[in-house]
Amino acid sequence: MHWIEIVSAILAVIFLLFLLTGVVFSIRERERRAAGLFLVAMIVLPAFLLVPLVIENEIVFVVWGSLEALGVLLIIGSMLPINFRKPITWDRYVKQIDERTIMFSRNLLKEGTEAYETYYRLYPQHLEPDNHFRKFPGLMSPEARYFNPATFYAAEATFNIIEHLRDMADGKPSAKRIPVEAPVLTRFLNQWTQKLGGVSFGVTRLQEYHKYSHVGRGRDSEVYIQPVN
Repeated sequence: MHWIEIVSAILAVIFLLFLLTGVVFSIRERERRAAGLFLVAMIVLPAFLLVPLVIENEIVFVVWGSLEALGVLLIIGSMLPINFRKPITWDRYVKQIDERTIMFSRNLLKEGTEAYETYYRLYPQHLEPDNHFRKFPGLMSPEARYFNPATFYAAEATFNIIEHLRDMADGKPSAKRIPVEAPVLTRFLNQWTQKLGGVSFGVTRLQEYHKYSHVGRGRDSEVYIQPVN
């Protein structure tokens, strides 16, 4: 057996096992498209690598040997810690965001209301683009181009739940305080998030710039104007 045939067989087995792992994990994650792509690759790539075992020809050995060597070099090169790109820098954003400026808040503004007049007096540059998007059917509208009854009405139900829970967010703090250690509470929240189907979980220390500077949604017009305390 030629050494190219041995190398081809070894590479075929390695890629077969690697791609099989991709198929298994994709099925576990219910990613059908990814599982299908891995399955196709699992069939095509090993079959391609095994060609020298079927066609025993010096030209085939040279061509396949060159391709396999190039592929291995590319894979090894991609793993080396060489960065040809400009390094990414992260800036800390320390300015509070005005909730009135986000798309969900601006979508709720109705012409003729006090909130409408107040907002566009503060942000006149937003009036023209906002009037432009108001010409379209809008969020969760049955007239939208990609309207889907199941997903649209499920999203609308979620928004309705949030709206009903809004009034429960404020209130008088309980007079009875129960001491809880931060690691214990963090572990509980992490487990609870996973139980509800969450994929990623993280915590951080609350800073002032994490809070909105002004409330953008709500029924109280005075709250709309006053900054958040």
